[in-house]
Amino acid sequence: MKELFETSAGTVTGKFHIVSGKNNQDASYTILNNDFLIGVVSDGCGSESNSEIGSQLGCRMLATIISE
Repeated sequence: MKELFETSAGTVTGKFHIVSGKNNQDASYTILNNDFLIGVVSDGCGSESNSEIGSQLGCRMLATIISE
């Protein structure tokens, strides 16, 4: 069967984050199967070090909960 959907994601670190040495906290996660497509996007989880991990985990957790 031919796939009906294809997903992709991308993010660009903003100028303020680059100049101030902050990391990019944007994240996304997609679940695609034969029954549904779920896409979750996060605009960041704070500005502390490693805050991108919270953003990534949040997207995965929310998409997984929705899919169940």
